[in-house]
Amino acid sequence: FATGIATIHATHLGYESSGFDFESTIVVVALDYFSQLVRTTPPIFAVELSCLTEAAILSGSVGSNFNAGEGAAVWDPSVDRVVNVLDAPGSNVMLRATLTASWVVDLAFNQSSGISDYVSDFVVRLSDCVPGQVLDTFGDGSLCASCALGEFWYWRKSSEWSEEGVCMNCHRGMVCEDRGLVVEDVAVKSGHYRPTTRSTPTYTCRSG
Repeated sequence: FATGIATIHATHLGYESSGFDFESTIVVVALDYFSQLVRTTPPIFAVELSCLTEAAILSGSVGSNFNAGEGAAVWDPSVDRVVNVLDAPGSNVMLRATLTASWVVDLAFNQSSGISDYVSDFVVRLSDCVPGQVLDTFGDGSLCASCALGEFWYWRKSSEWSEEGVCMNCHRGMVCEDRGLVVEDVAVKSGHYRPTTRSTPTYTCRSG
């Protein structure tokens, strides 16, 4: 016995990177008054995402169809339902899912054909930058940018990430063939050496 839509619930698990397409799935389900999935086919016009956090920017495929058979709307990055958020790395961004439907049942199980909106707020956690990345701040937001090919990341005080860390050009004798390389992982060519893994200059081995 279906009671119609009583509420919706939106979930997102994992961390995302500011300014990049989400890697985790967003799921919005419709529930009846017994907290069961609504799997019938009420007229549901749209499910849409919006951003509640001031200064954060939500973009991408913010609208999605509701699959009545599954009782859910799904933003799945593997099938091109991608969105992204631009805000400070390490911050929490509040998003809202809004479902618009015309099949409504109140607590007395009285059905209504009027159009109603149901909302569910949820948090998306943005990852901090990690060694091998620098904080790139511009316009309305910031993101973690990996050091380019031919560069390595270095902070003179520690191997831990810091805003003071920089991307440095690789020196002669270094092998820098990956993006986001940190100084500790820099290999050297034959005939060269570094005294320690955190040494930025390289030296030529003496023959003999």
